[in-house]
Amino acid sequence: MKVVTVKSIWLTLLTVLSFVLPFWGWLPLVYLYSDPAMQGMEKTLKLAAGVQVAYLVILAVIFYFFAPIHG
Repeated sequence: MKVVTVKSIWLTLLTVLSFVLPFWGWLPLVYLYSDPAMQGMEKTLKLAAGVQVAYLVILAVIFYFFAPIHG
């Protein structure tokens, strides 16, 4: 397998992870922003960042409204 193919598979995997994982998705997203091979995908990466922010907001709302309050 060529190195270029392995790198494209790796970048695809990181892109999928940046959409899916609520907290750890920021790590591949930052890596992808810094990779020059991803220059044509700025809109996709910005969408992934927006999805991550939405995940964090949804988690905060869930914890605020549904977490048991002991006090």
